[in-house]
Amino acid sequence: MLAKRGLFAGVFLGVLLTGMSSVWAAQYPERPISLIEPYPPGSISDIGARVLAQLLSKQLGQPVRVIDATGANTAVGASKLQTEPPEGYAAFWDIISQLAYVLDSKELPYVADDFQAVGTVGGEAMAVIARADDKRFSTAAALVQYAKAHPDALTVANGGPGLSETALNDLDAAAHIRMKSIPYSGGSTILTSLLGGHVDLAITAPSNAVQNPNLRVVMVLLKAKTYPPMPNVETAGSAGYDVDAPLLRAVFVKKGTPAPVIAVLTNAIATAVETPAWHDYAKRFSQSEAPSNPAQANAELKK
Repeated sequence: MLAKRGLFAGVFLGVLLTGMSSVWAAQYPERPISLIEPYPPGSISDIGARVLAQLLSKQLGQPVRVIDATGANTAVGASKLQTEPPEGYAAFWDIISQLAYVLDSKELPYVADDFQAVGTVGGEAMAVIARADDKRFSTAAALVQYAKAHPDALTVANGGPGLSETALNDLDAAAHIRMKSIPYSGGSTILTSLLGGHVDLAITAPSNAVQNPNLRVVMVLLKAKTYPPMPNVETAGSAGYDVDAPLLRAVFVKKGTPAPVIAVLTNAIATAVETPAWHDYAKRFSQSEAPSNPAQANAELKK
């Protein structure tokens, strides 16, 4: 008799929770949503977050506000998400490989399963950038030839421990060269140093350079033979180097967020990235585009 009562109670509880989730999804969202942005204000990532927030506000019928939480290789922003209740009112926007790096480096007391992707929004890849008037680096081959003739002489600004420094090390290994890493705090300081002649080259996202006539993207660090947003720029693959540093961005919520709420956010993001406004942002800042795929983001984060 007690076993039957326990079984009945379990079934009743399950039905009750399912009903509550359905009601929650029907009402969600009832208040503004925060989109946590872990990169410096004015960066390409910050601009993209604000474009996405405007589009999601229209889709969801509630304001989506960008919250800047920069620092510690995006660990500050990721930690802020984990302090929020898993209700879908706080989301975190980051480069998947950067979040994976931070988790793997033990900078956060969390694991990949603590983050649930609700959509991907395209992205770009790391690139080698030079001053437009520096004739030493007119092509990828010229850069490698110069580096081989001057080992340890070329200085390369990058974001320090993380994706850009890893990309630099991978390029050194693939091309059998040695360049000197000069770490900086972010894309704006990297390019300021490059433009000021304090370093020879920079490794950062190519979108940081596309609208500056004083800079030139020498090589996009992808295995693919072409990079569609910049069809006239060499890639590592086309130059013969096995280097791959993609920067795919995704939106995450905290583990435990109800499935119906996740479905609402996933659908909203999938719709947003197919709008003319998002296509315009991607074109202006040389971003790659693809249909939203949260399953891909979850898989990439757990590699």
